[in-house]
Amino acid sequence: MRKAARRLRQRLGRRGQWLLLWALAWIFWGYGVVAAPLPDERPFRLLLQAAPLNCWAWVWIGAGIICAGCSLLRPPWDWPGFIVALLPPLGWAMSYFVAGAVGDYQRGLYAGLLWLTIVAAVLQSSRTREHSVPRKRKTGAR
Repeated sequence: MRKAARRLRQRLGRRGQWLLLWALAWIFWGYGVVAAPLPDERPFRLLLQAAPLNCWAWVWIGAGIICAGCSLLRPPWDWPGFIVALLPPLGWAMSYFVAGAVGDYQRGLYAGLLWLTIVAAVLQSSRTREHSVPRKRKTGAR
């Protein structure tokens, strides 16, 4: 089992591991919304104008599947996965901000900031270098 896990880690690389993490998070979040719909839909009125909440849950799941697929690609070909990983939380944040601004949801600003923090984490993970092993410093001969 350890050998298989090591091979998978090597195959994915550092960036692929991040993408796989985001993929799992988005799939689980989407599945949670499908399995147990959110009780309060006020923060999502902006999104609900385009599609029902159930459809948005499938957007999260679809984004997770795309991220999982892109996690197997080597840089620079993995960049679509990071773009797709940004879209659902950006939409969620925007919806919360709008709901807070129009007074539909009192905690909209705070929830929007939380989702923007997740967006920042995705952006930071996209900056991970594949091979960032520190170089050994040469010691000067005396």
